[in-house]
Amino acid sequence: MRISVLVLAVVAVASAPAAAFAAKSAKPVKPRVVSTTPANMNELSAKLVVDGLHQIFVPLEVTLARK
Repeated sequence: MRISVLVLAVVAVASAPAAAFAAKSAKPVKPRVVSTTPANMNELSAKLVVDGLHQIFVPLEVTLARK
């Protein structure tokens, strides 16, 4: 038991410089920039209507479909 704890401590101490170097050299991840302004309002309004109708028709289709 004592030997395994001693070996584990030696391994942890030996790997500490490698872990510190990896943390130091890691580049920060830049968040993606998402455009919130639509390219064309007419395209988005059509998509809104289609998505709204889709929310009605798909559950009806699943419920009333023959099995």
